[in-house]
Amino acid sequence: MGVNHPMMNVFCDTNFSEQEVEEKVNNLLSQAKNKNIPFMWWAGALTKPQNLGEYLTRGGLIKDESPCMYLNLKEIDESIYKKALNQSKIKIVRVSNPKEEDQWIDIFSTIFELNDFKDDFGRICRIWFQIRDVFLALLDEGKPVGVSMVSYHSGVAGIYNVGVIPEYRNRGIGTAMTIAPLLQAKKKGYEISTLCSSELGFKVYSQIGYKECGKYAQYIYIPQQNEEK
Repeated sequence: MGVNHPMMNVFCDTNFSEQEVEEKVNNLLSQAKNKNIPFMWWAGALTKPQNLGEYLTRGGLIKDESPCMYLNLKEIDESIYKKALNQSKIKIVRVSNPKEEDQWIDIFSTIFELNDFKDDFGRICRIWFQIRDVFLALLDEGKPVGVSMVSYHSGVAGIYNVGVIPEYRNRGIGTAMTIAPLLQAKKKGYEISTLCSSELGFKVYSQIGYKECGKYAQYIYIPQQNEEK
């Protein structure tokens, strides 16, 4: 989209042959770098070729790797959810109206330090609200403090954007905000959930029952200030 944030400029679903990968990667990286904006390239288990990362790091991108995790939804322990709700004193709502949408965008932007790009991300979020189940954590007085969402694709429920305002962490909110979309997915008939974990969330997800099953890599490019377009 040309927004000055790597999350808004992404290459993904790469499917190159060994014969063409070097030329195609070099051409795409050259075009992207000429725009002088940050971008990232996602690589996972289905990326082809499997050694794509070698070409990306050679092109100056920085590798950031996260664990991939999965959970059989039949194994969810709902007592963990009830305990987290009691501990955190929150109400969880599935976003369903403009007010809740605005609250979700505001909290999402704050948690993930995207306030400078809130308008751009807000446009993406409003698309998410139409195609995903999106959740908001509210304290008793109605103050929003956490977000999460579940996306349905290829028969799997993917959990994304679980986040809690820093001053309200370690109260069980993250656990509750992860399990709420899992229960929604289970209700819809899904059996497996997946996610990519941050370092902060790994312990929380493990306690819920997620198991690590691989690695997911992001290759990030940040232009230097002295680079010319």
